[in-house]
Amino acid sequence: MSAIPYIYEYIRCRGFAPLYVEQHLARLEELSRRLFLSGCGIGREVLERKIEDALREGGYSERHTNAVLVRRYIDGGIEVECVDNFYDTFSLRAVRPQGYVCHLSGNAVLQPTSAKAAALALHRATAEISDEGVAVWLSDTGEVKAIDGGSVVVVFDDEIRFSQSGSGVEFELAYRAAQGGRRRVCRGEISHEDIARAKELLYIDYRGITALLVCEGRHYMDIVAEHIARQVADRER
Repeated sequence: MSAIPYIYEYIRCRGFAPLYVEQHLARLEELSRRLFLSGCGIGREVLERKIEDALREGGYSERHTNAVLVRRYIDGGIEVECVDNFYDTFSLRAVRPQGYVCHLSGNAVLQPTSAKAAALALHRATAEISDEGVAVWLSDTGEVKAIDGGSVVVVFDDEIRFSQSGSGVEFELAYRAAQGGRRRVCRGEISHEDIARAKELLYIDYRGITALLVCEGRHYMDIVAEHIARQVADRER
């Protein structure tokens, strides 16, 4: 892992063609201007070419769904790294992890930066050693900010609540896909108390939707999670 500060986006690709590239570039541009005080410095065509080159050189298939990690360093450098992607469509992941609550001070590590990558690496290493599962980041005020770095969704009997702290291309896709069902869909704060009474506890990132199996003794289902994932996948066909 480089010691040079960076911001990043994970981008899913259909073959070698990145999906939602304009939205990902907009997120990189906004974060670069806010944190590095300058624009991202890369256009769509250049980024698409870098992504295609990385996937070709890595021996990835042009027929399947792939994923890359795009880093923009504070010195202006752009790096594209191919990452594992086990599903050919946006999916409910087969893994059902347990979660453990840990406190998080400040919002700095919520943005897709090298600081967040370092915090995730630490918590994932701790979880692997202790077999506790994925980290549920809880703020000083008791708000659930992220799970394993991903944006959080809770499902109640009559409501699907997307975290007010959530962001990301796939998170927005899932939010739109969830609308129109029998449950009310909204954005709002998700508290520590909320996850104790939720029917389902989910998090969303480029890998898809992950439904927690258990957290602090509470067991969860994955029915709504599967439905939302299927809705996103259908819209992408």
